[in-house]
This record gives sequence, C-alpha cells and structure tokens, in this order.
Amino acid sequence: MKNKMIAAGALISLAALAGCATAPSTTASSGVSASGLPGWYLNPVPVAGGFAAAECVDDNASLSMLKAKATSLARAEIAAQMDLGVARMENSLREMSETDGATAVNEEFKQNARQVVSRELRASQLKMVDYFTDSRGQRLLCVFVEVDPTIAKTIYDQIVTETRRNLSPQSDTVLYREFTRKLTEQELSEVRGDVRS
Repeated sequence: MKNKMIAAGALISLAALAGCATAPSTTASSGVSASGLPGWYLNPVPVAGGFAAAECVDDNASLSMLKAKATSLARAEIAAQMDLGVARMENSLREMSETDGATAVNEEFKQNARQVVSRELRASQLKMVDYFTDSRGQRLLCVFVEVDPTIAKTIYDQIVTETRRNLSPQSDTVLYREFTRKLTEQELSEVRGDVRS
C-alpha cells in the first residue's frame, strides 16, 4: 500500500512538472538575441495563410498606451503586407482571360480592397506582449500581432465580394494564393521602411 502511494505521488509530481514545462513563456519560448530583442520580433512568422507583424516602442508611458501604440504600428505593417497581396491580385487579374467574367481592373479595385483591409484588421489578435531591454540598455515594450488564416480568408472573400469579382474556382484559388503568399525579404523590408518612415 505504501509503495502504491509513493508511486502515485511520483506520477502526480511528474504530471505537475510536465505541465510546468509546457506553460507558455513569451520570453523563454521566443529566445532573446544578442540585440536584447525576442526572436519573434526579429522574425515574426505567421501561421501559413495568415499575416503577422511585431513592433517595439520605447518604454516612456503607461503599459496600456505603449501596447496600443505598438499594436497600431504592427497592424499598419500587416495592412502594408496585405496591400502587396492586393497588388499581386491585381497583376493576376490583368492576366486572366475574360472567360472568368472578370471585368477590367481599375483604380476602384485597390481603393475598395484597402477599405476592406482597414475595416477587417480590427479582428487581428495580439498574441505576445513583453518588456525587453535592447543592447543599448533601452527598455522597450514589444508586441506580436497576427491575422490567422481564417480571418485572412474572410478579408480576401470581402475584397472579392466588394470589388464585384465574378471568378471561376481556378481563378479564385490563384488570387487567394497571391493574396496570402509569403513576402520575400525585400518586400518585407519595403513594407517596414514604409510603415516606420
């Protein structure tokens, strides 16, 4: 009986340790680089089919103000990423044949698409937030914001609907792939340059 109680106690301890090991920790799980910034800031990787961005701001105000400012900057970067996706959609639409029933692309397409992105970005989610001290000793608040694939698909569908696209299933697949295609390093640096300038 005593052996059974010891074995049960050991199992409970192991389960508790396993639970602790899997508990999320924004700083530990992300790893902090030599710059003092987390890996998820330096390389914000979205779930496949989604969008993500990370921003840091100087710790010079209350947590709520800093979080709002950093989140706003991250959402602006995601909007810029989506703008590139819309531009790729435009190029694909121009190449599509009239058999799709797709009308010519005009300036309204981009305007309507931007309105959809601006409106629907409210559904983006703040996934990580933490304070870090960079290599210069400056304390920063950093956030990671993500648009998951389900929300990205909703935004895409709204763009197609509100720009009055009548697409074949094949064309729809091509356009969606172009909208959510992972940005190249050059495209990402262009986005970040536009957002942060």
